Amino acid sequence: MKKPATLFFGLIASGLASSVMAHGGHGVTAPASLTHYLIEPLHLLPAFAPLAVIAVTIWLLRRKAG
Repeated sequence: MKKPATLFFGLIASGLASSVMAHGGHGVTAPASLTHYLIEPLHLLPAFAPLAVIAVTIWLLRRKAG
């Protein structure tokens, strides 16, 4: 049970840390454009973090039930 908990915490921590690093001057697209928020990895990770949390939760529940 320790490994899934560590994985879960790692996913949450990486999502929170990436939003702190987002600042003007990173990436190759204009900072105020929609493309910037759709392409740059610093903005994609927080967008996909909830999906990762849901996937890990489903995996843990199936593992526990099965």
